[in-house]
Amino acid sequence: MGHFVHGFIALSIVFTFQCIQALNFTIQRWNVVEIRLNATVNYSSPYIDVDDLSATFISPTEISMTMPGFWDCGQTWKIRFAPIVDGIWTYKTKANDSGLNNQTGLITCIPYTGKLSIYQHGFIKPSANNRYLTYADGIPFYWLGDTHWSGFNIAERFNESNDIRFTSMFKGMIDRRLEQGCTVWKAETFANNNEQGNPARNEGGPAWNNGGFFIDLNPGFWQNIDQRIEYLASK
Repeated sequence: MGHFVHGFIALSIVFTFQCIQALNFTIQRWNVVEIRLNATVNYSSPYIDVDDLSATFISPTEISMTMPGFWDCGQTWKIRFAPIVDGIWTYKTKANDSGLNNQTGLITCIPYTGKLSIYQHGFIKPSANNRYLTYADGIPFYWLGDTHWSGFNIAERFNESNDIRFTSMFKGMIDRRLEQGCTVWKAETFANNNEQGNPARNEGGPAWNNGGFFIDLNPGFWQNIDQRIEYLASK
């Protein structure tokens, strides 16, 4: 079955969401768990006041991976991680807020049972000779895609469409590209045009509040992007 690899700001992100409140998880290999944490303070400048929230994940074979966390509005912070081998992983968080620091738990990773190639074979990487792309298990990956510069923004709406064939312009375009055989979808997070205005915006509002570029972040904009990525990752 086809699938999409989607990238933005020089990152390739492939995942599905599993929103779980507890600190212990069971997840299929290559899928993502979302760890939700509550800070002790509702900071006025979260990205300035909280010093580099992260979590270190250790596999049963002693693979160690550290992932950054992010602010998701109010006192809520999140860390996302996709285990790459089966078995029980441990994790421990680090931050300068006691509600975010030293949080520990277990992730039980089990084999993937679905039909999407990206989760059957693993994330994309360069081949051993750096001549082409493969999945994590070495099977070649054919990169064929389209760039939707405004794919994260209001020009390609998530909840409505200016095309009667689609109830969602975003979903309709993704489904159409999949029918055409595309394996990759690319977009620019901060694409701007006359319709979108400045800064970039979507149904969640502008990317930044009050003109505070890269300082006064609006979580609603990024939560809308989460919805789009979640749909992409299901294809």
